[in-house]
Amino acid sequence: WLWNFGAILVVVLLLMLATGIFLAMNYTPTSAEAFLSVEAIDRQLSGGWLLRAMHMTGANLFLASLYIHLFRGLYYGSYKAPREILLISGLVMLLMVMTTALAGYILPWGQMSYWGADIITKAVGAVPVIGDTLEHILTGSDHLGDIFLHRFFVLHFIMAFLVVGIVGLHLSLIHISEPTRLA
Repeated sequence: WLWNFGAILVVVLLLMLATGIFLAMNYTPTSAEAFLSVEAIDRQLSGGWLLRAMHMTGANLFLASLYIHLFRGLYYGSYKAPREILLISGLVMLLMVMTTALAGYILPWGQMSYWGADIITKAVGAVPVIGDTLEHILTGSDHLGDIFLHRFFVLHFIMAFLVVGIVGLHLSLIHISEPTRLA
């Protein structure tokens, strides 16, 4: 049953893309309107609460399935020759998914997401030598606000489609690196 988690990941990713597109149509990425637009999705949009719940729950299911999928690959040695590139593509995908999840966590712009964003940007700012520059690039100004929220909305949206591309690469690498079998 451990081999089913790859397929589960693809199905949940498609669900997340579908719900995310509909949510993005009703979301406003400004610090003044973000929370209100999320509230409007939940309370005024027909079925909006269900779309948002599916998107949030899908994110949790996706990360849990991704960790199980990764640990299954490590346990069974799926990274060994000739499949080393498969592990690398999977780890790149893991980092991309975690970045996408962080950006998505920030988007409702409530108290938890605001202070989570503040902590993340301060952690980036603590990197020696380049931290201040990276923090300024992330925030876009001296404080968290419209520019920051808009950048993370775009990052969340674009990274989702880039993850789909890496999934396609990952799936093709599975078939390319398949060892030849003797009949």
